[in-house]
Amino acid sequence: MRLGGKIWLDIIFTDLLGVLRVVSYRIDEESISKISEVIGKTDGSSVYGFTGIEDSDLFLHPIEGTLTRASWEAGRYVVLSRVYKGGERFLRDPRLVAEKTEEVLGDWGYEALVSAELEFFIVDKIDVRIERNGGVYSQRLEVFSQEMALEHLFPVKRSYQMPPEGRF
Repeated sequence: MRLGGKIWLDIIFTDLLGVLRVVSYRIDEESISKISEVIGKTDGSSVYGFTGIEDSDLFLHPIEGTLTRASWEAGRYVVLSRVYKGGERFLRDPRLVAEKTEEVLGDWGYEALVSAELEFFIVDKIDVRIERNGGVYSQRLEVFSQEMALEHLFPVKRSYQMPPEGRF
């Protein structure tokens, strides 16, 4: 969505449980060409396992080469990020843990081959309702399936940063 020369940028990071989190910013359209200079900010106390409330300022640095146009909305871009605390990498950033693991394995003469685990579920119907009550939004998700019980698959999210929309 373009708003007077501005576009939306979704900066994505991963929490300790492997859930993608997103922080969205409205930025000048020309900033996209200088994506490495864009730095996002997040509250680490709102991300399960990251920090306590007393020391929660974290910064999101976009990763070169991961910027892409969002398939679900014109004028919106998405970029993956690394998490920093102050000027240094945040030690609980799962991406840092993976990078260090790859480095150690490389030192031992091994190469890490990693990919996502693809899963799918057979469902009859999905009912999603997003309701606004004053300034508060709530979401209700019901999944109906004759194939299996799905109650345990959709836990309540533990932060106000929602997983990104669309397919990334």
